[in-house]
Amino acid sequence: MSIETIEFSEMLYCRVEPQYSLQHMPGFQTVYKSDDLLEKEIDQIEERIRSFQTDNKRNVRYQFFKIDTGRFILTHSVVIDSDPVIVDKCQREGMFLSHCLVITPQEFLKIKNNPFQIFNNFTFIKSADDLVEKYIKSGVTKPSKISLNLSTIPIIGEYFWKEALVINSLAEQIFKPQLNSSTLAILGNSDEILNLISALFFYTLPTMRLKYNFDSFVDPNGKNWGDLKIVGISDTSVSLPFSISKRSLKEFTSASIKDRKTYYSTWLKKVTNTGSYEFIDQLHNIQEICEFINNDSAILPTQIDDRLTRSLSDSCQGMIKGSLFENLSRIFSRELAASISQFASTEMDVNTLHLLKTNQSIDIIPLSKVILGWLKSISPLINKTSVGDNKKFEYIATQSRNFQLLFISSYLSKNEKLRQFSIDQMTFIDFDKILFFLNNPMPLKAFVTKNKLNYLVQNIQPNLDNFSDDQIFDFIKSIIQYQELSLLDQFSERVMKISETNLKPFLGLLKQKSLPDQFRIKLLVRKHSIHTN
Repeated sequence: MSIETIEFSEMLYCRVEPQYSLQHMPGFQTVYKSDDLLEKEIDQIEERIRSFQTDNKRNVRYQFFKIDTGRFILTHSVVIDSDPVIVDKCQREGMFLSHCLVITPQEFLKIKNNPFQIFNNFTFIKSADDLVEKYIKSGVTKPSKISLNLSTIPIIGEYFWKEALVINSLAEQIFKPQLNSSTLAILGNSDEILNLISALFFYTLPTMRLKYNFDSFVDPNGKNWGDLKIVGISDTSVSLPFSISKRSLKEFTSASIKDRKTYYSTWLKKVTNTGSYEFIDQLHNIQEICEFINNDSAILPTQIDDRLTRSLSDSCQGMIKGSLFENLSRIFSRELAASISQFASTEMDVNTLHLLKTNQSIDIIPLSKVILGWLKSISPLINKTSVGDNKKFEYIATQSRNFQLLFISSYLSKNEKLRQFSIDQMTFIDFDKILFFLNNPMPLKAFVTKNKLNYLVQNIQPNLDNFSDDQIFDFIKSIIQYQELSLLDQFSERVMKISETNLKPFLGLLKQKSLPDQFRIKLLVRKHSIHTN
């Protein structure tokens, strides 16, 4: 759970007597507005909220829509007592109060485009007395702020978790032009209607939520619902071309509605079939991951762990491998693309998610990290990569400044200058990581440069017996070449174990005048021990 502070403007609409009117006139009107609201915005909002008639005073109307300036409107309308002083001196029935919140897209994005985060946390005005005391008399007309504890579990009266896939598929159907009606009517009492609308928002992706303008209480006989996509109707006996109720929802199966095969719908189908609602605690982050893959979001959620990516991978393995192969085969041969795709879909980390993004060029930085991981996974066989592939790896490494990958690719392509450059550019942390390839299958001499020489010696010194005499000799020559002769003492014990057949080139080192005494003595001792035997 996280806390977000949301800034919003407000507007209140009600019938009032002249002394409480901004225009000093009686009637239904805007009685309060934040000073940043434009007249054209107020006109548009009034057009949506001005009609609210109900025989049941307990009914509450919730509305959500977008106006031409791009701001989002959340409204809460209730029937109020007809106060003779404030509302209507004749005390006629049918008086109502609409409290409207006006939110910019930037602020709305903080709550993942879900108005129910506000509907369930904000205290709306519900009486004429509160309207006067808290707003009209206050004189404050600046935008307000509210801090919200963002819920990552359902903020709805019921989970509807068994119907989650149907709800998501149903939401997508609303926007298909082949339907006789593009408006979904939800039938039931006010709580059932609100719970189902809330479920539609909860179980569908954040970008899609922006399309779900709704009115939770409309006249069932009304023919002009405008651009409303979701309406609530309390008369359950009406017959409409595209309607659903709590009861009929539970009779649906996932096959009743043909859903688009997306990562999200495929995951949702798999997890809802497990017979457990434990998936709900993953839902929020899975939605964000899928939005990222779909290019609907440029930012990955901050909290991604193996459990999340494994859940997505287990549900969508075939789709993931297919998408990776399609993207990577634009760069590599089909055989290589298939091999890297297999690795990446199994690894399923943040870098894989970047490679799954559609309709754009591949991000070269995560690509370089995936290739590096793949090379580690096949490390004994890296020498079998083709010249062409190595050149591509070298280019990708250079462009992404991935010096670990540049080291491997330059070694494979026998580019000695670039190999040394890559090691020199590495941090010691990165250099430590590439030692994974030492003798696996890369020889010791491949890791030698002057500025990492001392670190390399300290790193391998406890395991010198793991290296052949030839590797040790080449390494000692590099130490002498870089004039770091003091490091030779680290090899004193190792030269005592040189085989007789390999001793001769080592003895040639005795011609060096500046050999450390300890190293020279140990070498002579080894020579003497062989000759005496």
